[in-house]
Amino acid sequence: MTRQTSIPTVLIVEDEYPIAFAIKSILSDAGYHIIGPVGTVSEAIDLIAQTDNLDAAVLDPNLRGEIASKVAQSLTDRDIPFVLVSGYSRHELARWSLNAELIEKPILDNRLLNSLEKLIPREQRAV
Repeated sequence: MTRQTSIPTVLIVEDEYPIAFAIKSILSDAGYHIIGPVGTVSEAIDLIAQTDNLDAAVLDPNLRGEIASKVAQSLTDRDIPFVLVSGYSRHELARWSLNAELIEKPILDNRLLNSLEKLIPREQRAV
């Protein structure tokens, strides 16, 4: 079921709370509805399962030393696109992450916003 124009909902999965809240601030100021932030694989998977109408996610691929491939798979299973934010470079990340856009930390506001705009179809965004 596709939603009509509305405020896009984005899940933030980031274990470094200053970064998580900076991402939340950037996205909230840009008009996104935010779920999270959460900082563990299990919290993220639970929120994905419990939340209807997620439009996209911002995902750190390493959450407190645990690889977030299960989070990425949960998102993929529900056709929810995601962007990765990481201190790791592309060649340091695992194969499961290759199809997602990577924004290296420190995060630049415009780069994050541009990445999300590519993921969320215009018809899902508020006018």
